[in-house]
Amino acid sequence: MADALDDRDDDSPSSAPGAVAEPVADPAWSRRGFGRGLVGATITSGLFAGCRPCFSPWPPREQSRRARGPRTFTMRAQILPGQDRALQCLLDDPGFNPFKTPANGIHYARLFITDPTSLYFMVIYDDYWSAIHLLGRNAEGIDAVFGHCAGYPAGGAADAHALDGYVRENLVCVELFYRAYDNTQAEVRDALALREHFLRFLRLTDGVGDAELRRAWAAFLQDPNLLNHDRSDGNDAPGKGSSGEDMVLLPANSPDRVNPFTLVARVEESALPGLRRKLELGTFATIDLGMRPLKNLPTLHFARVSIINGNQMLFASVYDGDFIQYVEDFSSRIAKQMDAVFGASVGYPLAGSRDVFAFKDFLRAHQVPTSAFGGGYLSHSLLQIKSSLALTRALARFERRGDSTHPRLAAKLRRFLHDNQNLLT
Repeated sequence: MADALDDRDDDSPSSAPGAVAEPVADPAWSRRGFGRGLVGATITSGLFAGCRPCFSPWPPREQSRRARGPRTFTMRAQILPGQDRALQCLLDDPGFNPFKTPANGIHYARLFITDPTSLYFMVIYDDYWSAIHLLGRNAEGIDAVFGHCAGYPAGGAADAHALDGYVRENLVCVELFYRAYDNTQAEVRDALALREHFLRFLRLTDGVGDAELRRAWAAFLQDPNLLNHDRSDGNDAPGKGSSGEDMVLLPANSPDRVNPFTLVARVEESALPGLRRKLELGTFATIDLGMRPLKNLPTLHFARVSIINGNQMLFASVYDGDFIQYVEDFSSRIAKQMDAVFGASVGYPLAGSRDVFAFKDFLRAHQVPTSAFGGGYLSHSLLQIKSSLALTRALARFERRGDSTHPRLAAKLRRFLHDNQNLLT
């Protein structure tokens, strides 16, 4: 278990000084209770692949390939008395984007208010300091937002040291974290760019002669995004292509793009210990037992679960496109898992998530509007991201076997396209 939790260290949110303390279940379970909990975990919490209890934003002391990939933290800031309406008006202003200054190493970020006293900031990042730099580089907008909150540093987001302390003091435990891919933001951006470049190469070389094909292929092999893959594969140097450029977190404004979903639901007091046990054992089930049914969901990029205010479940996800399709995917593909987690909530449908209309009404009734949401590749679906990553790996393997001087280059390219056509559609 300790090896599986290699993202934790002494500075994890559960141990950081001043971190938001969340109550935990009594570890002295009976054998029968442990057995029931483990069964519940194997049914439900395979829900979240790559999960970590109280998921730490700080990397392990010794970096490893297994430790690479997106991480997350959730921060709760206490809104000053009487400031909630002014803050909500600021966040609702369509011309206000608190993340407008480019930053690197960030997948998605969001801000939302759950009640008159609570502002939440969530971010998915590759490196903790990338998240701090995102806030610092957007100091103008971030100061305008968090200036309505208690304890915000006098020097604002530009004071990185004070901002780091403020974040750590207000961290909320992330009980479970799911990510659909383990790649960094730079690798995702390189893969998406490389796929577009390869499709352009195919269009330009359609029907050309052998000599022109060889010249075009030799030029394509110098694509910085392909070269970046070779460097990142060895994990020894940063890339110099598109991923080396700072990224603007564009706001989501279309149902055809990646969207956020945030939910807060009260948990039945009698069910709270069992839910906590499932969330905790879920990490064991997903990491050590490798249970990953969420892999079957074609639209879910990221998801996380926290217990807040003692008896409320905070669920946040990033998904593709249509909300109705999102709900139907849950109902048809992982209904048992959803029922085991959300079934502890007050007002959950008696028939569970298989009653799609009642389940949709439950989600809508408990949905919290996301006031600000930004991402670097909002126009790309999960399928496109996974296909691009797979195509990048395939091209890297092919490049090592087929340089521009190969006597059967055209035939090898045709075979490559035949074998990987599903990655190009």
